[in-house]
Amino acid sequence: MASKLLCLALFAPSLAETAQKVKVEFFAEAGCPFCRQAIAGPVNKTLSMPSVAAIMDFQFFPFGNAYFVTTECKGAGDYDMAARKCFNKNCGAGASQPPKDCFTGALVCQHGSQECAANRFLACAKTVAGENLLPFMSFTHCVEASYDTFSKDTVSACADASQIDKDAVFRCYSGSEGDDATVAQAKATPEHPGVPYLLVNGQAVEQPDDLLKTVCKAYQGSEPDACKSMDTWPTHPIILQV
Repeated sequence: MASKLLCLALFAPSLAETAQKVKVEFFAEAGCPFCRQAIAGPVNKTLSMPSVAAIMDFQFFPFGNAYFVTTECKGAGDYDMAARKCFNKNCGAGASQPPKDCFTGALVCQHGSQECAANRFLACAKTVAGENLLPFMSFTHCVEASYDTFSKDTVSACADASQIDKDAVFRCYSGSEGDDATVAQAKATPEHPGVPYLLVNGQAVEQPDDLLKTVCKAYQGSEPDACKSMDTWPTHPIILQV
């Protein structure tokens, strides 16, 4: 059913006006329980509403609380929160003079190698999907939903269900393109207190559940239909489920 529904949300050009779209940046990591809840809940819900999806410039960055070991920030071995914060400050979004070794050291993920692998697959799927947001987010939703039993079979099944080229995803993962995709997500991740981390027009949204109403409030054009009837929408939309 999901594959038939995927075309609904973002292919509604008549709903978008000349008013500037609301910029939504979502930072998360694979396997994080709160990230999984946000993806299955408020992110899913917001992207499932055509009139709201049409007014958003939505981007998801699957890097979260990971970091690369650097000379200044250190952090080799066990996960080090201080090293992660130092890395985000020195090497992440907004860093004015990133050190040359920002992305040459070992990659350390908060919850180990499975998270690193899943994040890399998500970054590769993002690269393969390009501008096709909903297939990518459908893939993300699928991977997160199946994270407890995550494997390459998971990636294959989720790619098929989301209509993403799985061969291209695996090629990316296994080669330098996967390195580039991961580094791109790291460079885009700003200093942040934890994940999930949401920015709407550059301002942090403390509770992911507030995403929809924050987007509606931020939009300067005519109020979308979904914003007029937020309380009447179902709690569990299905458009991103696979």
